[in-house]
Amino acid sequence: MNASNPSPPVFFLRPEESSSWVEELRGSLAERGLDLEVVPEAEALVHAVSSQFPTVVLVDLDALGEDAERLVHTLRTAQPAERLAIVLLGSTAGPDIETNLLRAGATDLVRLPVSPALVLKKLDTLLALNAATLADQILGDHQRRMATLARRLCDALSVRDLHEALIEFLPRYLPIERCSIYQVESERQAFQLLLEAPHEEERKKIDPQVEMALYARMSEALERRMAITSDGAGVPLPLDDHQLDGGQCMDLCVPLRLGSGLQALLNLFGFSGFGRGAGTTAELERLSGLLSMALYGQALFSRVDKMAVTDELTQFFNRRYFFKEMDREMRRALRYDQGFSLILGDLDDFRQVNEVIGHDGGDNILSEVAQVIKRNLRDSDIPCRYDGEEFALILPNTEKSRALLVAERIRRDIERDISIEEHPQVAVTICFGITGYQQDDNAVDLINRCDKALYQAKDLGRNHCQLL
Repeated sequence: MNASNPSPPVFFLRPEESSSWVEELRGSLAERGLDLEVVPEAEALVHAVSSQFPTVVLVDLDALGEDAERLVHTLRTAQPAERLAIVLLGSTAGPDIETNLLRAGATDLVRLPVSPALVLKKLDTLLALNAATLADQILGDHQRRMATLARRLCDALSVRDLHEALIEFLPRYLPIERCSIYQVESERQAFQLLLEAPHEEERKKIDPQVEMALYARMSEALERRMAITSDGAGVPLPLDDHQLDGGQCMDLCVPLRLGSGLQALLNLFGFSGFGRGAGTTAELERLSGLLSMALYGQALFSRVDKMAVTDELTQFFNRRYFFKEMDREMRRALRYDQGFSLILGDLDDFRQVNEVIGHDGGDNILSEVAQVIKRNLRDSDIPCRYDGEEFALILPNTEKSRALLVAERIRRDIERDISIEEHPQVAVTICFGITGYQQDDNAVDLINRCDKALYQAKDLGRNHCQLL
């Protein structure tokens, strides 16, 4: 086989190594990019079929005699009919023998003498038919995999679920090396990496020129709303089905749409098609639709899920979420031996505030208090509206002495920054109780101890913090 030719050769079982007839056939096949390899023994042919997976074999029927039927059966056992065409060449076989050979699995019989041109014509037909059958089988397998992928994506209710589905399914179901999804920030015409499979840390660092080609493809796909690839110089150009006919790998960017809006961009790296060039763009459209719906469903679920655990007025987490996070922090502290702190806060005499400025005004004060609290917390901290004018703050991996400083800062900011202009005599202040996780604590112990610290702060008068 030629080193540059990836196609398996056409094997010819024939006792004579060479003849003018064989050489003429070999030359004609070479023009089609195929090698002809003559093997002198049946055992060698069976080994070649089992190891090199040719699509066509020729068998000299006259040289085999009564062993022909056994050989055909052995070859057919090694390779199914849609993957291997077995062509028998002979001059002495009668009708009964021909029938038995066809039943054993032979594809065709050609009576000798015959010209190499006629054999070549028959081989062209068989090779084309074999390639089309195999391509249909590959495409059918792909469509079944796509159906499985669709079910898995429909079950993805978070970015993490979607990420896990892509890591699990895309490399198995698509001929790619890796993939990524970028969210489109339409206002700034910018791209934000949403997920990547495998993760960037699991592969080698990308060459800067490759990154430049990636952003060029994404910009073009965003503008033209179609699948975009790149030429050898990294210049983006629309994908053509025929570009994949040669089986070469390429990098693609596929827009993910929902209705008339563009949500995100899917990047496929090292993509080599679905088994045949025709239909690739249509299949990519199907994949784009699946991922678009998955992203849309995930976004809807995230919004609904957030609404279920978020206090509408303050945009803090609600009481239900507070207890869920307390359990999670307790487990984390126990497992990793990392403490955390809890702060409970209660606005002083808030009933008086509501009586003076009404409940709508009181809601505005609560919203302002929440903003002051939020700006004094880290992104990892968990602010919750515990009840009415009460707040609960979970500070992961924080000593209680540090939590006391945070509470004091919030207390001072509320006293300084929030007031009722029409009623300056009504002060807006807050008391805090602070405690930290202790070994053998459970959630109830921790909350009760923090609540006790809050009552002690209240007993000291307005506007106090108490550590316990």
